[in-house]
Amino acid sequence: MARRKQQQPAVKPPLSKSALRDRAIDAVIEGIVISDHRNLLEHPVIYVNPAYERITGYSRDEIIGKDCRFLQGKDNDQPGIEQIRKALKKNTNCRAVVRNYRKDGTMFWNELYISPIKNDAGKVTHYVGIANDVTERIKTENELAESEKRYRELFEKAPVGFHVFGKDCLIQDINETELDMLGYSRDEIVGKKRWCELVVAEQREKFRRHWDDIFTKGEARNLEYAVVRKDGSRIDVIFNALAEFDKDGQFLSTRGSVINITARKKAQDALRASEQKYRLLFEANPNPMWVYDIDTLKFLAVNDMALIQYGYSRGEFLNMTIKDIRPSEDVPSLLESIAAKKEGMDYGGVWRHRKKDGTIFFAETVANTIFFENRPAQLVLAIDVTERKKAEDKVRSYFDVARVVILVLGIDKTVLDINQKGCDVLGYSKDKIIGKNWFDTFIPKNLQNEVKAVFEKLVTGEIEPVEWFENPVLTSGGEERILEWHNAILRDDYGKVISVLSSGEDITDRKLAEKERTVLLKTLAAKNKELESILYVASHDLRSPLVNIQGFGYELANGCEKLISELNSSGLIDQLDEKAKTILKKDIPEAINYITVSSAKIDTLLLGLLRLSRTGRAAMNVEKLDMNHLVANVLSNLSYLIQEKNVTVHVDDLPSCMGDASQINQVFANLVDNAIKYLDESKPGMVHIYGRIQNGDSIYCIQDNGVGIAKEYQSKVFEIFQRLEPAKSWGEGLGLTIVRRIVDRHNGKVWVESSPRKGSRFYVLMPNR
Repeated sequence: MARRKQQQPAVKPPLSKSALRDRAIDAVIEGIVISDHRNLLEHPVIYVNPAYERITGYSRDEIIGKDCRFLQGKDNDQPGIEQIRKALKKNTNCRAVVRNYRKDGTMFWNELYISPIKNDAGKVTHYVGIANDVTERIKTENELAESEKRYRELFEKAPVGFHVFGKDCLIQDINETELDMLGYSRDEIVGKKRWCELVVAEQREKFRRHWDDIFTKGEARNLEYAVVRKDGSRIDVIFNALAEFDKDGQFLSTRGSVINITARKKAQDALRASEQKYRLLFEANPNPMWVYDIDTLKFLAVNDMALIQYGYSRGEFLNMTIKDIRPSEDVPSLLESIAAKKEGMDYGGVWRHRKKDGTIFFAETVANTIFFENRPAQLVLAIDVTERKKAEDKVRSYFDVARVVILVLGIDKTVLDINQKGCDVLGYSKDKIIGKNWFDTFIPKNLQNEVKAVFEKLVTGEIEPVEWFENPVLTSGGEERILEWHNAILRDDYGKVISVLSSGEDITDRKLAEKERTVLLKTLAAKNKELESILYVASHDLRSPLVNIQGFGYELANGCEKLISELNSSGLIDQLDEKAKTILKKDIPEAINYITVSSAKIDTLLLGLLRLSRTGRAAMNVEKLDMNHLVANVLSNLSYLIQEKNVTVHVDDLPSCMGDASQINQVFANLVDNAIKYLDESKPGMVHIYGRIQNGDSIYCIQDNGVGIAKEYQSKVFEIFQRLEPAKSWGEGLGLTIVRRIVDRHNGKVWVESSPRKGSRFYVLMPNR
């Protein structure tokens, strides 16, 4: 018996409430998505609000029908996705943060809250999701964590002691440098000791006065104290402190720094003469600095950070020249740069420097001409930019291996940068492109003004960048190549446009292929029309002589019967010998029967060909089809055969499609008839019809549990006059050929998946819009 799911119409709430609900949902800033979870394999989206379209970059029509996981693409191995999977298994609510990808390919962090929706029977049928783009929050959190990590490392590894006091004057935090300085472990001092307890007894009253200054003035600078280490020894230190207050002016904590000046104290007289010099050059600078003699290139002074960074002692540094901290192969370039230097401030650029242990790193230098100890010298600041350089080189490597043209244009229309792919397409080396006016040099003259106008409107904000923009470019050989561009506006920290970043794909070959394809399709359409005409004429005209053969065959058969009857009635038949009797009674009737059967078969084939030719020529009225109604009519027409074969037919709710009703009816009639025709007689027949929407198309499946089709025959079943078991089936072998012809005319697709004795699945793909 045919079975089919019946859908009960939903009871609609009053119009005003529904309208209010829809407007409320559309107005929320969070993205809302509802997916259908009745099918365990597919979870198609059935509703999204405008915020969800804005967050993902997809339109509602592009999202509806897709599996709700499509935004994750191949990036499905995420902790957040595992949270969602567990929640779906348990049918519970879930909040997770996952990486998703917009239509333009950009990644964004999606904070997704999902909740199951149950029917009256308590079964989960749908899930509603609330999506928020939290990319900036995640980015900020990551940057904050990285910043905190960096500053913690600076705090711990700083060459001076750092500590934090609370309201109770107890030490709340202290770095390793100060712990080493004082000789205590962290557990012995944090939360247990006040800094005043470390100061020698005779200076504690002075410290209390300074502590009052911190409360009233908010800071204390360069205070010298003697403190007692854990082992009882004394050291001299310089103490700096800065207080932190809340918005109401209430004291919160104090941050202090401690520098061990014991050695300086011991050599106070020797250091006093150079104190002013070092304070001028190096005070509180966290980067390496040095002074070198312009004539001899010898180091005259270096700061502590230079000692730490390069690994040399001060004495070693002062016996070296600046050539000694450069790789030997870079020295010629260094000397050329020094010879070209002018007096005053000079940006030295990024150079390779070498540490004492041989490690090479990149340093960005800035130098200024000064007089030091009555001689001309250079004061140099060096910043380690190794990690930045690695990042830049990595970006450059990606930039140059990209398979599309990447171009950076300044607002003055000159080329600021271009990758290797761009050089290959244009046929120029990079130095022949950078600095050139892009439009005057690389755009055909007849299009220069038009393309320039678009660029000028982009940088002035008159128009927004379109998703794709096509224009030809001129190569070094004078050839025009068509590029499809995607443009992005680059701005500085103040929002001012500084350049345009464009990525372009060379689509010249694709354009030519599309043009050739169009010509071929037109030629093929003409040939198909010609073949259909030939097929129609052949099948139509061949039936005229066939009618004569059939008619005279019947006349001959009747005449033979009458002759035998006359001979029998007159008794003359007995006068014939046995050979004549055999010819008259057996051979002639058999020959006439062969003529009759064969002509009938030819007639059937010609009728099939005629029907096939009419299928190709029939006018189509394409409209939106209710496939539930159409399939119900097909099953109704086949109900006698279904009951006769005792077949159970199950039909799921089917998506609609675009097509000609009569022709699509014929497709499903042929496929269902075929499924019943080739059922396995050893078991109850089952036919299942279901469908889904995928990528804007409707896909239907007619599945049976019949005899199946061997792999080597699956490619032939749609060919003309092909039947799986001719002796066990009827028809002319044109049913599936007609199915394919109709589906092809609808720009669809039909295919089969099958295994012997395991049944077959015939799939039909039709446009959904």
